[in-house]
Amino acid sequence: MKRLAGDITERSAYIIWHGYKIATITERMNDATEIEYIIRVNWDVYDASKCDDMIAGIDMDLRLPEYIRDHYPSFVVQRTPPKGREDVPYTLKRLGLTCYDRWDIMCKNHGKTSDEFEVEEILN
Repeated sequence: MKRLAGDITERSAYIIWHGYKIATITERMNDATEIEYIIRVNWDVYDASKCDDMIAGIDMDLRLPEYIRDHYPSFVVQRTPPKGREDVPYTLKRLGLTCYDRWDIMCKNHGKTSDEFEVEEILN
């Protein structure tokens, strides 16, 4: 997959399993507003954690150094309500957000869903 070119802005977060920072997820956007997502699993930490969950949307059996997507990864989609859902205005208000942004919703809600992963934004 071709990597983004141009002036890039990034935001990153840890994917955490039972206190272990097993991976990072990074959203990258260029000056043409093209987006890509990169998931980097720290395989040493993942193995040491004895994690028995898979990160949605990537083939972890391949054990790649990074997984790149040019669309919202399943991991993000699972942690955010669809934009048109009836309770989205309430969710935004509860999280202190003024507009719908999947990344911000995921990070402010710590990625809570039915699996055992959490998300912690890396603030620079």
